[in-house]
Amino acid sequence: MAARRLRAAVTEGDAALAARLAGCRVLLAYGLLGEVVARFRRFGLDYMGAQRDWLCGLGIPAAVVLVPTAAPVAENARRLRAALAADPRPAVLVAHSKGGLEALAALLDPEASGPCRAFIALQSPFLGSPRRGCAGRRPPPASGCRGHPAPPGPGRRRGAA
Repeated sequence: MAARRLRAAVTEGDAALAARLAGCRVLLAYGLLGEVVARFRRFGLDYMGAQRDWLCGLGIPAAVVLVPTAAPVAENARRLRAALAADPRPAVLVAHSKGGLEALAALLDPEASGPCRAFIALQSPFLGSPRRGCAGRRPPPASGCRGHPAPPGPGRRRGAA
């Protein structure tokens, strides 16, 4: 009985989403190593492909914008601006991790932000990464590294004593 109610709620939610996004397209931008992980889809590891397929199944045009991990934020922002400009329909931009930084950089351009109706960032490090510069080293657990503070512990806020 609960499973049937859940399926009905999901179906209703899908229909509401499709209605809300009628006339729009969705652009998805992945984060670090996205293009690498996407290659493993045939093995069951998926990254943005399932979301694109789900949206397309609802009749919502959706595409993954290829933003290479190694490219600088500004370069990938240009790719996202081009994707926004390539189609006159309004767009919803959904980005994960570094893709959120690149999407925000793209949206700072008024021509790119014009067609964008919504921007959704998932786990994007807008305030920086507390472990930035620590790659390949084991940082001290309580102090961060190279002048970067350690992330706040449970119940503590960043900047709190």
